[in-house]
Amino acid sequence: MGPPYGVTAAPQRKNLELIAKLNSAHAAHHLGYDELSARIDNYELAFRMQMQVPEVIDLSKEDERMKGLYGIGKDAANSFGRKYLLARNLVKKGLRFV
Repeated sequence: MGPPYGVTAAPQRKNLELIAKLNSAHAAHHLGYDELSARIDNYELAFRMQMQVPEVIDLSKEDERMKGLYGIGKDAANSFGRKYLLARNLVKKGLRFV
């Protein structure tokens, strides 16, 4: 799952930069408004996560040996193994909670 059809990382990045610029200008007039800084950080984090999701969930690039270790391709363990391998990839990418 990725961005909507026709939307690439470049326009999303430009939108995020515009939002950050507007938020920074607003924050300059409202010093000590910690919620705004947190919101800016959350936008940045969400963008970075969204850009990495397609890569992380694409198990087709996994080594066949690794897939076998997780039981992928075996009827009894396929679904469970896919979930565990996905969880492993999320942790490797730095997700704090799975």
